[in-house]
Amino acid sequence: TPQVSPDRTMIAFACDTMGRSDIFLQSFLPTTGSVGKPRQVFTAKATAAASPVFSPDSRKIAFVCNKDGSPKVYVMDIPPPGASAKDLKPQLISKRCKENTAPSWSPDGKKLVYSGKAGGPRQIWLYDFETKEERQLTDGKGEKENPVFAENSTHLLFNSSDGDATNIFLMNINQKKAVKITNFATTAQFANWVPLD
Repeated sequence: TPQVSPDRTMIAFACDTMGRSDIFLQSFLPTTGSVGKPRQVFTAKATAAASPVFSPDSRKIAFVCNKDGSPKVYVMDIPPPGASAKDLKPQLISKRCKENTAPSWSPDGKKLVYSGKAGGPRQIWLYDFETKEERQLTDGKGEKENPVFAENSTHLLFNSSDGDATNIFLMNINQKKAVKITNFATTAQFANWVPLD
């Protein structure tokens, strides 16, 4: 699950070259490609980490790791070259839900959304960095996954299952109801926003 940083100087990815899935960064230049070798920026014994995503300012990464049992969402500053594992201080974000997947940062950098379970189907959750509060955005039946913010940092797209079908929904994070915007009999997943300019 590689991702290019917003400033286009790094690629973050998960790799199991060390025998477990760790988070790596590869320096990168759009004109010439990769620069040097990838460096390991997060590892923990007997764990797996995945789904790294950059903050809009390219200074932090969010990722999923099972170091505290169930997969949870963590956020950390991108460590400087040469930093040791003991210097890493990832912050646990998803404290109220478990089995987290697909973290996604709001373009204004103030919020993070992800999928998680809290005693029922997988729902979309939001963490607010200003209030330091976590809240569940969706409810009801269907496994809801892969949230992604619009440029206004207010609207989300995500996919939700319903029987044998999975469709795309649109939601305003300040309103309770999501709107179904596709109606496929099979599977629609991993929606994204297309810039107008």
